[in-house]
Amino acid sequence: MNRIQLLALLALAYGASCQAAVTLQVTTSVHHEPLKSVTKSPADSKSTLYVTLADDYITAQSDSATTIYDFKNRRRVVLDGASKTYVDYSLFDTAGFRVFEMRNRIGMNAMLAKLNSELKPARKVDLEQELSLAEDSATVIDASTSGDALKFSSGGSPLAQWSKHGAKVGARDAAHFAQLLRYTQSVHPQVLARLAEGGLIPDSLNFTVNTAMGVSTVSVSVEQVRSATPPAYTLQGYTPRQAAPPQGAIEALLDRMAAQTPEQLAALRAAHPCDTEANYRADQLLDTMLGRLECTLSTGAAMLPFTPAQLEQIRASTPVSLAFSATSVSKQEDFAPAAATLSGLRSQAPRKAYVLKLMEANNRARLGQYKECDQLFGEVLEANPVLGGAWKDMGDLMIMRFDTPSAWRSWDIGRRIAPTLPNFAFVNQLEGEIAKRQPEYLVY
Repeated sequence: MNRIQLLALLALAYGASCQAAVTLQVTTSVHHEPLKSVTKSPADSKSTLYVTLADDYITAQSDSATTIYDFKNRRRVVLDGASKTYVDYSLFDTAGFRVFEMRNRIGMNAMLAKLNSELKPARKVDLEQELSLAEDSATVIDASTSGDALKFSSGGSPLAQWSKHGAKVGARDAAHFAQLLRYTQSVHPQVLARLAEGGLIPDSLNFTVNTAMGVSTVSVSVEQVRSATPPAYTLQGYTPRQAAPPQGAIEALLDRMAAQTPEQLAALRAAHPCDTEANYRADQLLDTMLGRLECTLSTGAAMLPFTPAQLEQIRASTPVSLAFSATSVSKQEDFAPAAATLSGLRSQAPRKAYVLKLMEANNRARLGQYKECDQLFGEVLEANPVLGGAWKDMGDLMIMRFDTPSAWRSWDIGRRIAPTLPNFAFVNQLEGEIAKRQPEYLVY
């Protein structure tokens, strides 16, 4: 899909209430200077984006795909022009990754500071520049003018500079351009704030990014800045992507469930009803207990209660005791035997063995056995795709792997299935913290 086709696609949703926007071409060149100790570094690169800065969204079209940053709905939609498919992501996943990565880097810095090593902790400002994220405003950024360039540095090290020449635009368009760079480049938040308030889209910008691998110099040129009439974007002519298993089994599972209509979700729920009193089996107590737990994890409703006599039987059940003891371990050396216990109990739960697999997957995740986890989660969600708690736990696994796009996709699916499930309180709280502490990623 070329630029003209993209604009034609967007124009399908044009309405009289639309406000002014800006289109522009952004070309980025990246040069890497690796440290002497680094034997392999990324190749230099050059890419071009055709951009629309609209009233409540940004589109950025490359040769391979078009990304729509939808700030109104807090979504990031990626269109594949060749296959006419799209993938809908959460706008939280980008900020979420950078928050987790910043915390990880700070932890590594603290560890390096304690070691007598040639490796030195990264400077705070360099982390903030690389991740376009700052937890506070304590970093001092110095601004200076040199000829027709505005320069920014910290502690004598260059961070950014841009030309005073370019397209004079309104305050909103300048802020929107800075937001584009926040998502597509590595630029310190304080520098982006200065760019946003400048009333100018510079024709050239340069950024210096210091990493553990070396120094990257980013050169950005901006051309063809034009006023435009921004339509609301549309996905007309596109269908949700369907990844192909088995190579992308989890990805295919995410795609399939993300594409479910409300009617299809209702049909899936009907096909996987909760257990009732009639399902109680005194000779299959583990199976019975797992069935009632499954209902809670699927709907968020309280577990169907047991009678006093049934509770007495449950408490005396060795398989039930073994299963739930295996889910409450906290020491690293206990996760492997607990996972083995859960695997060995499957024969005791002929209907609901996949709920045991969910418990086992959580233990194996803490052992770093991610391949085994993928297999288990795939089997669990093939058996019951509306098991909301499984989508929550699989999202947690993706976070352990720093795959925040897949994590938020999994969490979004789970919250759509079981919005009142208490397990998602962590996700809701995390999004609230990001919105409060990094509002610049969500406010447009």
